[in-house]
Amino acid sequence: MSKIIEIKSCNQCPNFTCERDYTSDSWDTCEKWLCKLLPEPTRRYVDWNDNKKFIPDNCPLENKN
Repeated sequence: MSKIIEIKSCNQCPNFTCERDYTSDSWDTCEKWLCKLLPEPTRRYVDWNDNKKFIPDNCPLENKN
């Protein structure tokens, strides 16, 4: 039996994790979005107020139907 969950952005996924992403501006608070299933970051420099929904094209779980 399999389960289907609807995810509208990476940060809702159980495979999501993030780290602080440091920039040259010490006032910037940015994150690096990571996927436990992918070797590369899915998104870098995500600003604290960036609320856009984001799922990368190379998401291993995305249903392409």
